[in-house]
Amino acid sequence: MAAQSEHTRSGASHASSAGAAPGVDGVKRGLGRLIGVGVLLAALLLIAIGVYVGPYSVWVDGSPGKITVEACATDYHYANKQHSGNRTRDIQCYGTFRSDDGRTKDLNASVDSWHRFKEGDLIEVRQVGRSSYVQHSWNRLANGVLCLCGGLVVLVLGVLCTVTGYRFRSAPTFDDAWRSVGPGVLRTLMVGLMAAGLIGAVLSGAVLFFT
Repeated sequence: MAAQSEHTRSGASHASSAGAAPGVDGVKRGLGRLIGVGVLLAALLLIAIGVYVGPYSVWVDGSPGKITVEACATDYHYANKQHSGNRTRDIQCYGTFRSDDGRTKDLNASVDSWHRFKEGDLIEVRQVGRSSYVQHSWNRLANGVLCLCGGLVVLVLGVLCTVTGYRFRSAPTFDDAWRSVGPGVLRTLMVGLMAAGLIGAVLSGAVLFFT
């Protein structure tokens, strides 16, 4: 009788553990999906910033025109107060702005530039405010595209977390989460976005490095 009672308690204990495991697993996957939503929002923010800083500000925003350079000034900013370590260079060019349609002229125009131009050079810019200008340059476009492509990569990770409950350094593992997506339209779309993001990031980085 005592043996039967012990067997009954043991069976109940195993049943309780078996019932608890799926619940814990569900909580973990729910947390992973919540993390995925946060990653998706971060990805959308990166994409929006990339589009604005790159294609939109270079090709769409404001009025196109040119600044005829009169002078350029260069400032150096160091990583610490002792003027040592890494330093960054800021170049600002001054001159007269004329819009391409001939309607706007600004004798005191200035623009942050990636290059130190000589007097008389023409800088292609967009007038984005009454006296604010953005240089039309491959560097600025590449910065925006780099941010956009990084957003695409983060977007794929966000989708993976949201769909599978993947939580990076805990179960399910990345391989298990990827296999659980299964073949189909979603996986094809994720692979395409990841490839586009990585290729775009490499090309943008190359433009920034060589220009």
